[in-house]
Amino acid sequence: MALDKEKLTAALVPAARQVGTAAKRELLDLIRVEEDLTLFDASSLASVAVFTSVSYERLADWLIGRDRSVGSEQTVKDLVRYLDQEEIPVHVVAPLGGVVVEEAIELGAGITLLPLDRVPESQAKAYFLELARWPGHQVLWRFSSGYSALICPRFRDKGRPDGESWVRADPPELGEIHERMLDVCRIFTIVGPCAPIFLGLWEQTEDWVPCGDCLYLDKWFWTWRDAEVAQGWRILEAEDLAQAKYLFGRYMALAQETRQKLRIPIDRLNESMRRRNLEDAAIDLGISLEALFGGPGRDIRAADFLRGTADEHNAIKKSVSDIYSLRSRAVHRGKVNGQEAGQLLKKGWEIVAEALRKIVMQGKLPD
Repeated sequence: MALDKEKLTAALVPAARQVGTAAKRELLDLIRVEEDLTLFDASSLASVAVFTSVSYERLADWLIGRDRSVGSEQTVKDLVRYLDQEEIPVHVVAPLGGVVVEEAIELGAGITLLPLDRVPESQAKAYFLELARWPGHQVLWRFSSGYSALICPRFRDKGRPDGESWVRADPPELGEIHERMLDVCRIFTIVGPCAPIFLGLWEQTEDWVPCGDCLYLDKWFWTWRDAEVAQGWRILEAEDLAQAKYLFGRYMALAQETRQKLRIPIDRLNESMRRRNLEDAAIDLGISLEALFGGPGRDIRAADFLRGTADEHNAIKKSVSDIYSLRSRAVHRGKVNGQEAGQLLKKGWEIVAEALRKIVMQGKLPD
């Protein structure tokens, strides 16, 4: 039996326009006898992430709210569209701290970078912003001057129509999207060099999806394993974004083994730039250099790899040697000279970022 759209519209109009419960009760009575709407009986559709189900009452509330927004005719069309689909389009959203953009840019692999305020409204976004305004949440509040976000579309199963209870892990593609988003952060790290931080992850539907905020919304948030945020945010200009888009394409074209080997030096570079403690920053930078250029003789290998004029070669060689000496003092003495460390760290970040960009461009690691 097909959904009786005329009856539903006739019941919806007074329910959306009248104050009181009588009209809503009539709408609920109609929903309960519509065979096509039995999947909203609190047993068939459930959210994997937050373990909530959708009831007839929730559907009625959604229909009324949607009617007041777009009108009854469009609301019924949205419901029919939902019933006809096996999969529901959702957006995976990851807010970022440390980088700010003014316009949206498609980076590749289905991922777009945009200002957070350009992400459509949702319960998850509102919850994130509520946390961000709370000074007690130091990680999020640190970046309250400006957030950007990565967003990527995908599809999720609508649900189980057989009424059985069910629990499952997130499908593999969500993990793949999460990893690609982390790779975007890695590319921005070497383009800056700057220190973007991945502040969380959620999914949200488009507003036409009935009860979407209840069914397809992941309210999980987490930060990178090291949540230090010594540096503030950086505005990415058009030139930075163009370079990042190009490098991300080259990075994704690398062999999986090569990308895996680059993650340690890139992530350690990012963490070094976010460290509040100079000694920790020097240690992380030393690990990044060693991952790229090995043990003794790393200064010569780094200078040979980056090349340039004889003077540039000698300058790079000396800088790498000095940086590693700084790292050794941090490890063995637990203290470094603040002024010297600040200058060497900044130079080291630039050297490592340049080397990583060159590796991505060449498509292979240094010999």
